[in-house]
Amino acid sequence: MVDQVQEVKEKTDIVDVVGEFVELKKAGRHFRGLCPFHHEKSPSFMVSPELQIYKCFGCGESGDVIAFLMKYEGLDFGEALAVLAEKAGVELKRVSRLSRTEKEELIEINELVARFYHFILLKHPLGKEGLEYLSQRRGISLQTIEEFDLGCSPESGNLMFNYLTQKKKIDPKLLEKAGVVVHVRGRWWDRFRGRVVFPIKDYRGRVIALAGRIMPKLEGRDLAKYINSPETLVYKKSASLYGIDRAKEMIRETKEAIIVEGEIDLISLWQAGIKNVVAIKGTALTEEQVRLVSRFAKTVLFCLDSDFAGDNAAIRGLKIAQQAEIELKVVNLGSFKDPDEFVRQDLEGFRLALKSAIGIWDFLIEMVIGRHDLSDSGSRAKISRELVPILALITDGILRAHFVKKVAEKLDVPEEAVNEEVEKYLKGVVKKTEVFSRPVKIVKKDTRELVEERILAIALQTGEIKKVLDLTGEMIKTGFIGKVFEEMKRLGDGFEIGRFVDTLPGELKDRVAGLFIEELGAEEEGDLMKELEKLILRLRMIDLKEKMANALDDVEFVKLSKERVELEKKTAT
Repeated sequence: MVDQVQEVKEKTDIVDVVGEFVELKKAGRHFRGLCPFHHEKSPSFMVSPELQIYKCFGCGESGDVIAFLMKYEGLDFGEALAVLAEKAGVELKRVSRLSRTEKEELIEINELVARFYHFILLKHPLGKEGLEYLSQRRGISLQTIEEFDLGCSPESGNLMFNYLTQKKKIDPKLLEKAGVVVHVRGRWWDRFRGRVVFPIKDYRGRVIALAGRIMPKLEGRDLAKYINSPETLVYKKSASLYGIDRAKEMIRETKEAIIVEGEIDLISLWQAGIKNVVAIKGTALTEEQVRLVSRFAKTVLFCLDSDFAGDNAAIRGLKIAQQAEIELKVVNLGSFKDPDEFVRQDLEGFRLALKSAIGIWDFLIEMVIGRHDLSDSGSRAKISRELVPILALITDGILRAHFVKKVAEKLDVPEEAVNEEVEKYLKGVVKKTEVFSRPVKIVKKDTRELVEERILAIALQTGEIKKVLDLTGEMIKTGFIGKVFEEMKRLGDGFEIGRFVDTLPGELKDRVAGLFIEELGAEEEGDLMKELEKLILRLRMIDLKEKMANALDDVEFVKLSKERVELEKKTAT
Protein backbone atom coordinates (compact mmCIF):
# COMPACT_ATOMS: atom_id res chain seq x y z
CA MET A 1 0.00 0.00 0.00
CA VAL A 2 2.91 2.36 0.83
CA ASP A 3 4.32 1.81 -2.68
CA GLN A 4 0.92 2.62 -4.18
CA VAL A 5 0.64 5.84 -2.17
CA GLN A 6 4.06 6.88 -3.46
CA GLU A 7 3.09 5.93 -7.02
CA VAL A 8 -0.07 8.06 -6.84
CA LYS A 9 1.86 11.04 -5.45
CA GLU A 10 4.57 10.72 -8.11
CA LYS A 11 1.95 10.70 -10.88
CA THR A 12 0.05 13.66 -9.41
CA ASP A 13 0.94 17.33 -9.70
CA ILE A 14 -0.30 19.23 -6.66
CA VAL A 15 -0.54 22.42 -8.75
CA ASP A 16 -3.10 20.77 -11.05
CA VAL A 17 -5.14 19.36 -8.15
CA VAL A 18 -5.20 22.53 -6.05
CA GLY A 19 -5.75 24.56 -9.22
CA GLU A 20 -9.15 22.87 -9.68
CA PHE A 21 -10.36 24.62 -6.53
CA VAL A 22 -8.12 27.67 -6.11
CA GLU A 23 -7.16 30.25 -8.74
CA LEU A 24 -3.36 30.02 -8.70
CA LYS A 25 -0.90 32.47 -10.25
CA LYS A 26 2.82 31.95 -10.84
CA ALA A 27 4.96 33.63 -8.19
CA GLY A 28 8.62 32.96 -8.94
CA ARG A 29 9.23 29.23 -8.64
CA HIS A 30 5.96 28.74 -6.73
CA PHE A 31 2.23 29.41 -7.21
CA ARG A 32 0.08 31.74 -5.12
CA GLY A 33 -3.65 32.15 -4.47
CA LEU A 34 -6.31 33.01 -1.89
CA CYS A 35 -6.42 30.44 0.89
CA PRO A 36 -9.45 28.11 0.64
CA PHE A 37 -9.31 27.38 4.38
CA HIS A 38 -9.83 30.88 5.77
CA HIS A 39 -11.16 34.24 4.59
CA GLU A 40 -8.49 36.57 3.24
CA LYS A 41 -8.26 39.46 0.79
CA SER A 42 -4.53 39.28 0.01
CA PRO A 43 -3.24 35.89 -1.19
CA SER A 44 -0.98 34.12 1.32
CA PHE A 45 -1.57 30.55 0.12
CA MET A 46 1.49 29.09 -1.64
CA VAL A 47 1.90 25.86 -3.62
CA SER A 48 5.34 24.45 -4.41
CA PRO A 49 5.68 22.23 -7.51
CA GLU A 50 9.21 21.28 -6.38
CA LEU A 51 8.20 20.08 -2.93
CA GLN A 52 4.66 19.08 -3.99
CA ILE A 53 3.24 20.80 -0.91
CA TYR A 54 1.01 23.76 -0.03
CA LYS A 55 1.25 26.20 2.84
CA CYS A 56 -0.85 29.16 3.92
CA PHE A 57 1.11 31.89 5.67
CA GLY A 58 -2.14 33.34 6.98
CA CYS A 59 -3.73 30.43 8.85
CA GLY A 60 -0.82 27.95 8.89
CA GLU A 61 -2.54 25.11 7.02
CA SER A 62 -0.01 22.98 5.12
CA GLY A 63 0.60 19.51 3.72
CA ASP A 64 0.89 17.41 0.59
CA VAL A 65 -1.69 16.75 -2.13
CA ILE A 66 -3.45 14.03 -0.10
CA ALA A 67 -3.66 16.30 2.96
CA PHE A 68 -5.13 19.05 0.78
CA LEU A 69 -7.98 16.86 -0.49
CA MET A 70 -8.63 15.47 3.00
CA LYS A 71 -8.95 18.97 4.43
CA TYR A 72 -10.78 20.59 1.52
CA GLU A 73 -13.21 17.77 0.72
CA GLY A 74 -13.61 16.39 4.25
CA LEU A 75 -12.33 12.99 3.08
CA ASP A 76 -10.42 10.37 5.03
CA PHE A 77 -6.99 9.23 3.82
CA GLY A 78 -8.29 6.27 1.80
CA GLU A 79 -10.96 8.35 0.05
CA ALA A 80 -8.51 11.10 -0.88
CA LEU A 81 -6.04 8.51 -2.17
CA ALA A 82 -8.78 6.86 -4.26
CA VAL A 83 -9.74 10.20 -5.87
CA LEU A 84 -6.13 10.93 -6.80
CA ALA A 85 -5.51 7.36 -7.98
CA GLU A 86 -8.46 7.61 -10.35
CA LYS A 87 -7.12 10.89 -11.76
CA ALA A 88 -3.61 9.44 -12.11
CA GLY A 89 -4.78 6.18 -13.68
CA VAL A 90 -3.43 4.06 -10.83
CA GLU A 91 -5.49 1.00 -9.91
CA LEU A 92 -5.46 0.56 -6.15
CA LYS A 93 -5.20 -3.04 -4.99
CA ARG A 94 -7.94 -4.19 -2.66
CA VAL A 95 -7.43 -7.16 -0.40
CA SER A 96 -11.08 -8.15 -0.73
CA ARG A 97 -14.61 -6.79 -1.06
CA LEU A 98 -14.63 -6.50 2.73
CA SER A 99 -11.92 -3.84 2.55
CA ARG A 100 -14.39 -1.32 1.10
CA THR A 101 -15.36 1.49 3.42
CA GLU A 102 -18.94 1.94 4.59
CA LYS A 103 -19.11 5.18 2.60
CA GLU A 104 -18.24 3.31 -0.59
CA GLU A 105 -20.94 0.74 0.16
CA LEU A 106 -23.57 3.43 0.72
CA ILE A 107 -22.65 5.15 -2.55
CA GLU A 108 -22.86 1.81 -4.39
CA ILE A 109 -26.32 1.19 -2.90
CA ASN A 110 -27.54 4.66 -3.92
CA GLU A 111 -26.29 4.07 -7.45
CA LEU A 112 -27.96 0.63 -7.63
CA VAL A 113 -31.25 2.12 -6.41
CA ALA A 114 -31.02 5.01 -8.90
CA ARG A 115 -30.39 2.56 -11.77
CA PHE A 116 -33.28 0.36 -10.64
CA TYR A 117 -35.76 3.26 -10.56
CA HIS A 118 -34.43 4.57 -13.89
CA PHE A 119 -35.10 1.15 -15.43
CA ILE A 120 -38.64 1.10 -13.98
CA LEU A 121 -39.38 4.57 -15.41
CA LEU A 122 -38.21 3.81 -18.94
CA LYS A 123 -38.61 0.05 -19.40
CA HIS A 124 -41.33 -1.24 -17.07
CA PRO A 125 -45.15 -0.80 -17.20
CA LEU A 126 -45.07 0.34 -13.55
CA GLY A 127 -43.15 3.43 -14.66
CA LYS A 128 -45.80 4.59 -17.14
CA GLU A 129 -47.49 7.09 -14.82
CA GLY A 130 -44.17 8.62 -13.78
CA LEU A 131 -43.04 8.92 -17.38
CA GLU A 132 -46.30 10.61 -18.39
CA TYR A 133 -46.00 13.07 -15.50
CA LEU A 134 -42.43 14.03 -16.40
CA SER A 135 -42.86 14.18 -20.17
CA GLN A 136 -46.42 15.48 -20.56
CA ARG A 137 -47.05 17.61 -17.47
CA ARG A 138 -43.50 18.86 -16.92
CA GLY A 139 -42.34 18.90 -20.54
CA ILE A 140 -39.14 16.96 -19.83
CA SER A 141 -37.71 15.20 -22.88
CA LEU A 142 -36.52 11.61 -22.97
CA GLN A 143 -32.97 12.84 -23.54
CA THR A 144 -33.11 15.00 -20.40
CA ILE A 145 -34.62 12.13 -18.39
CA GLU A 146 -31.66 9.99 -19.41
CA GLU A 147 -29.12 12.78 -18.76
CA PHE A 148 -30.33 13.19 -15.18
CA ASP A 149 -31.02 9.46 -14.61
CA LEU A 150 -34.56 10.25 -13.46
CA GLY A 151 -36.56 7.32 -12.13
CA CYS A 152 -39.85 6.08 -10.76
CA SER A 153 -40.57 4.18 -7.56
CA PRO A 154 -43.82 2.17 -7.92
CA GLU A 155 -46.59 2.58 -5.39
CA SER A 156 -46.50 -1.16 -4.63
CA GLY A 157 -44.18 -0.58 -1.68
CA ASN A 158 -41.15 -2.85 -1.64
CA LEU A 159 -40.21 -3.77 -5.20
CA MET A 160 -36.73 -2.23 -4.93
CA PHE A 161 -36.18 -3.73 -1.47
CA ASN A 162 -36.97 -7.22 -2.74
CA TYR A 163 -34.71 -6.80 -5.75
CA LEU A 164 -31.67 -5.64 -3.76
CA THR A 165 -32.04 -8.10 -0.88
CA GLN A 166 -32.97 -11.17 -2.94
CA LYS A 167 -31.09 -10.64 -6.21
CA LYS A 168 -28.12 -8.58 -4.98
CA LYS A 169 -27.97 -10.15 -1.48
CA ILE A 170 -27.64 -6.78 0.26
CA ASP A 171 -28.30 -6.62 4.00
CA PRO A 172 -31.57 -4.71 4.76
CA LYS A 173 -29.78 -2.86 7.56
CA LEU A 174 -27.30 -1.46 5.04
CA LEU A 175 -30.20 -0.30 2.85
CA GLU A 176 -31.64 1.41 5.91
CA LYS A 177 -28.30 3.11 6.59
CA ALA A 178 -28.30 4.35 3.00
CA GLY A 179 -31.74 5.88 3.65
CA VAL A 180 -33.50 4.10 0.77
CA VAL A 181 -35.84 1.93 2.91
CA VAL A 182 -37.79 2.32 6.16
CA HIS A 183 -38.89 -0.30 8.69
CA VAL A 184 -42.53 0.24 9.72
CA ARG A 185 -44.82 -2.12 11.66
CA GLY A 186 -42.50 -5.07 11.18
CA ARG A 187 -42.10 -4.60 7.41
CA TRP A 188 -39.52 -3.06 5.09
CA TRP A 189 -40.79 -0.40 2.68
CA ASP A 190 -39.16 1.53 -0.15
CA ARG A 191 -38.79 5.08 1.17
CA PHE A 192 -39.65 6.67 -2.20
CA ARG A 193 -42.63 4.48 -3.11
CA GLY A 194 -45.21 6.22 -5.30
CA ARG A 195 -42.83 8.95 -6.46
CA VAL A 196 -40.75 10.11 -9.40
CA VAL A 197 -37.13 9.97 -8.29
CA PHE A 198 -34.23 12.41 -8.77
CA PRO A 199 -30.74 11.04 -7.98
CA ILE A 200 -28.66 13.59 -6.06
CA LYS A 201 -24.98 13.47 -7.01
CA ASP A 202 -21.83 14.99 -5.56
CA TYR A 203 -19.58 17.15 -7.72
CA ARG A 204 -17.72 13.99 -8.81
CA GLY A 205 -20.94 12.51 -10.21
CA ARG A 206 -21.48 9.83 -7.54
CA VAL A 207 -25.06 9.22 -6.36
CA ILE A 208 -25.09 10.16 -2.67
CA ALA A 209 -28.85 10.48 -2.08
CA LEU A 210 -32.27 10.59 -3.74
CA ALA A 211 -35.18 13.02 -3.86
CA GLY A 212 -38.76 12.08 -4.65
CA ARG A 213 -41.84 13.94 -5.87
CA ILE A 214 -45.22 12.34 -5.18
CA MET A 215 -47.19 10.93 -8.15
CA PRO A 216 -50.14 13.12 -9.23
CA LYS A 217 -52.75 10.48 -8.33
CA LEU A 218 -51.51 10.42 -4.71
CA GLU A 219 -51.74 14.20 -4.26
CA GLY A 220 -54.31 15.19 -1.66
CA ARG A 221 -53.45 12.33 0.65
CA ASP A 222 -51.65 12.98 3.91
CA LEU A 223 -48.24 12.62 2.24
CA ALA A 224 -45.36 15.05 1.81
CA LYS A 225 -45.16 16.37 -1.74
CA TYR A 226 -41.36 16.21 -1.78
CA ILE A 227 -39.00 14.06 0.29
CA ASN A 228 -35.23 13.56 0.37
CA SER A 229 -32.97 10.83 1.65
CA PRO A 230 -32.18 11.34 5.33
CA GLU A 231 -28.67 12.53 6.17
CA THR A 232 -26.15 9.68 6.02
CA LEU A 233 -22.40 9.16 6.06
CA VAL A 234 -22.30 10.31 2.42
CA TYR A 235 -25.12 12.87 2.27
CA LYS A 236 -25.47 16.13 4.12
CA LYS A 237 -28.27 18.26 2.70
CA SER A 238 -26.69 21.57 3.70
CA ALA A 239 -23.46 20.66 1.89
CA SER A 240 -25.03 19.43 -1.36
CA LEU A 241 -26.05 21.20 -4.55
CA TYR A 242 -28.31 19.32 -6.94
CA GLY A 243 -26.83 19.35 -10.45
CA ILE A 244 -23.32 20.47 -9.46
CA ASP A 245 -21.81 17.46 -11.24
CA ARG A 246 -23.21 18.64 -14.58
CA ALA A 247 -23.08 22.39 -14.04
CA LYS A 248 -19.57 22.84 -12.63
CA GLU A 249 -17.75 23.15 -15.97
CA MET A 250 -20.17 25.76 -17.35
CA ILE A 251 -20.08 27.63 -14.02
CA ARG A 252 -16.29 27.61 -14.12
CA GLU A 253 -16.37 28.88 -17.71
CA THR A 254 -18.90 31.68 -17.11
CA LYS A 255 -17.77 32.39 -13.50
CA GLU A 256 -21.51 32.64 -12.76
CA ALA A 257 -23.87 30.25 -10.97
CA ILE A 258 -27.67 30.44 -11.13
CA ILE A 259 -29.29 29.10 -7.98
CA VAL A 260 -32.81 27.69 -8.06
CA GLU A 261 -34.80 25.94 -5.36
CA GLY A 262 -35.77 22.53 -6.71
CA GLU A 263 -34.99 19.79 -9.20
CA ILE A 264 -37.74 20.62 -11.72
CA ASP A 265 -36.63 24.27 -11.90
CA LEU A 266 -33.07 23.16 -12.60
CA ILE A 267 -34.04 20.57 -15.21
CA SER A 268 -36.26 23.08 -17.07
CA LEU A 269 -33.40 25.58 -17.28
CA TRP A 270 -30.93 22.89 -18.33
CA GLN A 271 -33.25 21.64 -21.05
CA ALA A 272 -33.63 25.22 -22.31
CA GLY A 273 -29.85 25.46 -22.75
CA ILE A 274 -29.04 27.26 -19.49
CA LYS A 275 -26.39 24.96 -18.04
CA ASN A 276 -24.72 26.95 -15.23
CA VAL A 277 -27.49 26.19 -12.75
CA VAL A 278 -27.67 24.32 -9.43
CA ALA A 279 -30.48 23.74 -6.92
CA ILE A 280 -30.11 24.31 -3.18
CA LYS A 281 -32.89 21.86 -2.26
CA GLY A 282 -34.59 24.36 0.03
CA THR A 283 -34.72 28.10 0.59
CA ALA A 284 -31.52 28.83 2.52
CA LEU A 285 -28.02 29.05 1.08
CA THR A 286 -25.69 27.45 3.63
CA GLU A 287 -22.03 27.99 4.41
CA GLU A 288 -21.08 24.61 2.91
CA GLN A 289 -23.01 25.35 -0.29
CA VAL A 290 -21.31 28.74 -0.62
CA ARG A 291 -17.95 27.05 -0.19
CA LEU A 292 -18.82 24.49 -2.87
CA VAL A 293 -20.11 26.99 -5.44
CA SER A 294 -17.28 29.46 -4.76
CA ARG A 295 -14.81 26.91 -6.15
CA PHE A 296 -16.22 27.62 -9.59
CA ALA A 297 -18.17 30.93 -9.50
CA LYS A 298 -17.48 34.58 -8.75
CA THR A 299 -21.14 35.64 -9.09
CA VAL A 300 -24.31 33.94 -7.86
CA LEU A 301 -27.75 34.75 -9.28
CA PHE A 302 -30.60 33.89 -6.91
CA CYS A 303 -33.50 32.64 -9.00
CA LEU A 304 -35.88 31.41 -6.31
CA ASP A 305 -39.66 31.13 -6.21
CA SER A 306 -41.29 34.56 -6.04
CA ASP A 307 -42.51 34.25 -2.48
CA PHE A 308 -41.34 35.41 0.93
CA ALA A 309 -39.35 32.22 1.53
CA GLY A 310 -37.18 33.10 -1.43
CA ASP A 311 -36.59 36.57 -0.01
CA ASN A 312 -35.51 35.07 3.31
CA ALA A 313 -33.12 32.73 1.51
CA ALA A 314 -31.32 35.70 0.01
CA ILE A 315 -30.97 37.29 3.45
CA ARG A 316 -29.70 34.11 5.12
CA GLY A 317 -27.06 33.51 2.48
CA LEU A 318 -25.86 37.10 2.42
CA LYS A 319 -23.33 37.12 5.24
CA ILE A 320 -21.90 33.76 4.20
CA ALA A 321 -21.47 34.79 0.57
CA GLN A 322 -19.86 38.09 1.55
CA GLN A 323 -17.19 36.22 3.49
CA ALA A 324 -16.47 34.13 0.39
CA GLU A 325 -16.31 37.34 -1.69
CA ILE A 326 -19.03 36.16 -4.06
CA GLU A 327 -21.15 38.81 -5.77
CA LEU A 328 -24.83 38.13 -5.18
CA LYS A 329 -27.60 39.18 -7.53
CA VAL A 330 -31.34 38.50 -7.59
CA VAL A 331 -33.38 37.62 -10.68
CA ASN A 332 -36.84 39.20 -10.86
CA LEU A 333 -39.35 36.47 -11.82
CA GLY A 334 -42.12 39.00 -12.33
CA SER A 335 -45.57 37.41 -12.30
CA PHE A 336 -44.25 33.86 -12.81
CA LYS A 337 -44.46 31.62 -9.75
CA ASP A 338 -41.12 29.88 -10.34
CA PRO A 339 -38.24 29.59 -12.85
CA ASP A 340 -39.77 26.46 -14.43
CA GLU A 341 -42.97 28.31 -15.36
CA PHE A 342 -41.01 31.37 -16.56
CA VAL A 343 -38.71 29.34 -18.85
CA ARG A 344 -41.49 27.23 -20.32
CA GLN A 345 -43.70 30.23 -21.12
CA ASP A 346 -41.15 32.91 -22.02
CA LEU A 347 -37.57 31.69 -22.51
CA GLU A 348 -36.31 34.95 -24.05
CA GLY A 349 -37.93 36.91 -21.24
CA PHE A 350 -36.16 34.71 -18.72
CA ARG A 351 -32.79 35.23 -20.41
CA LEU A 352 -33.41 38.98 -20.28
CA ALA A 353 -34.28 38.69 -16.57
CA LEU A 354 -30.93 36.98 -15.98
CA LYS A 355 -29.09 39.83 -17.69
CA SER A 356 -31.12 42.38 -15.71
CA ALA A 357 -30.52 40.76 -12.30
CA ILE A 358 -30.06 43.43 -9.62
CA GLY A 359 -27.46 43.56 -6.87
CA ILE A 360 -28.38 41.95 -3.58
CA TRP A 361 -28.24 45.22 -1.60
CA ASP A 362 -30.62 47.02 -3.96
CA PHE A 363 -32.94 44.02 -3.86
CA LEU A 364 -33.03 43.80 -0.06
CA ILE A 365 -33.62 47.52 0.40
CA GLU A 366 -36.46 47.56 -2.14
CA MET A 367 -37.93 44.37 -0.65
CA VAL A 368 -38.01 45.73 2.91
CA ILE A 369 -39.35 49.15 1.88
CA GLY A 370 -41.94 47.53 -0.40
CA ARG A 371 -43.50 45.72 2.57
CA HIS A 372 -44.35 48.96 4.38
CA ASP A 373 -46.28 52.19 3.91
CA LEU A 374 -43.77 55.06 3.71
CA SER A 375 -46.44 57.63 4.54
CA ASP A 376 -46.76 56.10 8.03
CA SER A 377 -44.08 57.32 10.49
CA GLY A 378 -44.36 54.08 12.48
CA SER A 379 -43.55 52.10 9.34
CA ARG A 380 -40.38 54.12 8.83
CA ALA A 381 -39.12 53.04 12.23
CA LYS A 382 -39.87 49.39 11.34
CA ILE A 383 -38.05 49.77 8.01
CA SER A 384 -35.04 51.22 9.83
CA ARG A 385 -34.98 48.30 12.31
CA GLU A 386 -35.05 45.81 9.42
CA LEU A 387 -32.51 47.57 7.22
CA VAL A 388 -29.87 48.55 9.78
CA PRO A 389 -28.62 44.93 10.30
CA ILE A 390 -28.51 44.52 6.50
CA LEU A 391 -26.51 47.73 6.01
CA ALA A 392 -24.17 46.62 8.79
CA LEU A 393 -23.33 43.50 6.78
CA ILE A 394 -21.72 45.56 4.00
CA THR A 395 -18.00 45.31 4.71
CA ASP A 396 -16.85 47.76 2.03
CA GLY A 397 -16.96 51.25 3.57
CA ILE A 398 -17.63 53.15 0.33
CA LEU A 399 -20.38 50.75 -0.70
CA ARG A 400 -22.00 50.97 2.72
CA ALA A 401 -21.92 54.78 2.59
CA HIS A 402 -23.68 54.65 -0.80
CA PHE A 403 -26.53 52.50 0.52
CA VAL A 404 -26.81 54.42 3.79
CA LYS A 405 -27.39 57.52 1.66
CA LYS A 406 -29.94 55.66 -0.48
CA VAL A 407 -31.91 54.46 2.57
CA ALA A 408 -31.83 57.95 4.11
CA GLU A 409 -33.27 59.41 0.90
CA LYS A 410 -35.99 56.74 0.74
CA LEU A 411 -37.00 57.36 4.35
CA ASP A 412 -36.54 61.14 4.06
CA VAL A 413 -34.30 61.26 7.13
CA PRO A 414 -30.78 62.69 7.66
CA GLU A 415 -27.99 60.45 6.39
CA GLU A 416 -26.17 60.88 9.73
CA ALA A 417 -29.14 59.38 11.58
CA VAL A 418 -29.03 56.16 9.54
CA ASN A 419 -25.24 55.99 9.84
CA GLU A 420 -25.44 56.44 13.61
CA GLU A 421 -27.89 53.52 13.90
CA VAL A 422 -25.61 51.30 11.81
CA GLU A 423 -22.56 52.19 13.94
CA LYS A 424 -24.54 51.56 17.12
CA TYR A 425 -25.60 48.16 15.79
CA LEU A 426 -22.02 47.26 14.82
CA LYS A 427 -20.70 48.16 18.27
CA GLY A 428 -23.26 45.82 19.82
CA VAL A 429 -22.15 42.99 17.52
CA VAL A 430 -18.48 43.58 18.37
CA LYS A 431 -19.24 43.49 22.11
CA LYS A 432 -21.05 40.15 21.76
CA THR A 433 -18.13 38.77 19.78
CA GLU A 434 -15.64 39.89 22.43
CA VAL A 435 -17.60 38.17 25.20
CA PHE A 436 -17.50 34.79 23.48
CA SER A 437 -14.06 34.95 21.87
CA ARG A 438 -11.06 33.24 23.43
CA PRO A 439 -7.68 34.98 23.70
CA VAL A 440 -5.22 33.82 21.05
CA LYS A 441 -1.80 32.80 22.33
CA ILE A 442 0.91 34.50 20.28
CA VAL A 443 4.36 32.94 20.29
CA LYS A 444 6.92 35.73 19.91
CA LYS A 445 10.23 34.89 18.26
CA ASP A 446 13.40 36.68 19.42
CA THR A 447 15.58 38.69 17.04
CA ARG A 448 18.18 35.93 16.64
CA GLU A 449 15.58 33.36 15.58
CA LEU A 450 14.02 35.78 13.07
CA VAL A 451 17.42 36.60 11.53
CA GLU A 452 18.48 32.95 11.38
CA GLU A 453 15.16 31.91 9.80
CA ARG A 454 15.62 34.57 7.12
CA ILE A 455 19.18 33.38 6.42
CA LEU A 456 17.98 29.78 6.06
CA ALA A 457 15.13 30.87 3.76
CA ILE A 458 17.58 32.72 1.49
CA ALA A 459 19.94 29.73 1.46
CA LEU A 460 17.13 27.35 0.46
CA GLN A 461 15.59 29.61 -2.17
CA THR A 462 18.82 30.74 -3.86
CA GLY A 463 20.58 27.36 -3.63
CA GLU A 464 23.69 29.12 -2.23
CA ILE A 465 23.98 26.53 0.53
CA LYS A 466 27.80 26.29 0.63
CA LYS A 467 28.28 30.05 0.65
CA VAL A 468 25.81 30.48 3.51
CA LEU A 469 27.45 27.68 5.51
CA ASP A 470 30.89 29.26 5.02
CA LEU A 471 29.68 32.72 6.03
CA THR A 472 27.71 31.65 9.11
CA GLY A 473 30.25 29.21 10.53
CA GLU A 474 29.17 28.30 14.06
CA MET A 475 26.91 31.35 14.54
CA ILE A 476 23.58 29.54 14.08
CA LYS A 477 22.16 28.84 17.55
CA THR A 478 18.38 28.38 17.14
CA GLY A 479 17.47 24.73 17.76
CA PHE A 480 15.65 23.62 14.64
CA ILE A 481 17.66 25.87 12.29
CA GLY A 482 20.90 24.54 13.76
CA LYS A 483 19.75 20.97 13.03
CA VAL A 484 18.95 21.90 9.43
CA PHE A 485 22.35 23.55 8.95
CA GLU A 486 24.11 20.48 10.39
CA GLU A 487 22.22 18.24 7.96
CA MET A 488 23.06 20.54 5.03
CA LYS A 489 26.75 20.39 6.02
CA ARG A 490 26.61 16.60 6.15
CA LEU A 491 25.03 16.30 2.70
CA GLY A 492 27.40 18.81 1.08
CA ASP A 493 27.09 18.85 -2.73
CA GLY A 494 24.50 16.06 -2.55
CA PHE A 495 21.92 18.43 -1.03
CA GLU A 496 18.61 18.49 -2.96
CA ILE A 497 15.69 20.36 -1.42
CA GLY A 498 12.87 17.96 -2.37
CA ARG A 499 14.61 14.81 -1.10
CA PHE A 500 15.96 16.68 1.92
CA VAL A 501 12.52 17.86 3.07
CA ASP A 502 11.12 14.32 2.69
CA THR A 503 13.71 13.00 5.19
CA LEU A 504 12.71 15.45 7.93
CA PRO A 505 10.29 14.59 10.77
CA GLY A 506 6.79 16.15 10.68
CA GLU A 507 7.12 19.53 12.42
CA LEU A 508 10.63 20.18 11.09
CA LYS A 509 9.50 19.29 7.57
CA ASP A 510 6.64 21.79 7.80
CA ARG A 511 8.85 24.63 9.02
CA VAL A 512 11.61 24.07 6.44
CA ALA A 513 9.10 23.70 3.59
CA GLY A 514 7.45 26.92 4.75
CA LEU A 515 10.75 28.80 4.56
CA PHE A 516 11.38 27.41 1.09
CA ILE A 517 8.06 28.63 -0.33
CA GLU A 518 7.77 31.86 1.68
CA GLU A 519 7.86 35.00 -0.47
CA LEU A 520 11.04 36.90 0.38
CA GLY A 521 10.07 40.12 -1.38
CA ALA A 522 13.23 40.55 -3.49
CA GLU A 523 12.95 41.34 -7.18
CA GLU A 524 16.25 39.68 -8.14
CA GLU A 525 18.46 36.98 -6.65
CA GLY A 526 21.33 39.50 -6.35
CA ASP A 527 19.18 41.53 -3.94
CA LEU A 528 18.83 38.47 -1.72
CA MET A 529 22.60 37.90 -1.63
CA LYS A 530 23.15 41.54 -0.57
CA GLU A 531 20.52 41.09 2.12
CA LEU A 532 22.24 37.87 3.21
CA GLU A 533 25.51 39.72 3.82
CA LYS A 534 23.69 42.31 5.96
CA LEU A 535 21.88 39.58 7.91
CA ILE A 536 25.16 37.83 8.70
CA LEU A 537 26.63 41.13 9.95
CA ARG A 538 23.50 41.54 12.08
CA LEU A 539 23.93 38.02 13.43
CA ARG A 540 27.55 38.79 14.34
CA MET A 541 26.29 41.90 16.16
CA ILE A 542 23.79 39.81 18.15
CA ASP A 543 26.64 37.42 19.05
CA LEU A 544 28.84 40.31 20.20
CA LYS A 545 26.09 41.78 22.39
CA GLU A 546 25.54 38.39 24.02
CA LYS A 547 29.30 38.02 24.66
CA MET A 548 29.50 41.54 26.09
CA ALA A 549 26.62 40.78 28.45
CA ASN A 550 28.52 37.71 29.69
CA ALA A 551 32.06 39.24 29.73
CA LEU A 552 34.10 37.97 32.71
CA ASP A 553 36.27 41.10 33.16
CA ASP A 554 36.78 44.67 31.95
CA VAL A 555 39.58 43.71 29.56
CA GLU A 556 37.34 41.30 27.66
CA PHE A 557 34.47 43.82 27.69
CA VAL A 558 36.67 46.60 26.21
CA LYS A 559 37.98 44.25 23.52
CA LEU A 560 34.43 43.25 22.55
CA SER A 561 33.33 46.90 22.58
CA LYS A 562 36.01 47.76 19.99
CA GLU A 563 34.85 44.87 17.81
CA ARG A 564 31.31 46.17 18.10
CA VAL A 565 32.35 49.68 16.96
CA GLU A 566 34.11 48.22 13.90
CA LEU A 567 31.11 46.06 13.10
CA GLU A 568 28.73 49.02 13.41
CA LYS A 569 30.84 50.88 10.82
CA LYS A 570 30.46 47.94 8.40
CA THR A 571 26.70 47.75 8.99
CA ALA A 572 26.31 51.46 8.34
CA THR A 573 27.87 51.24 4.85
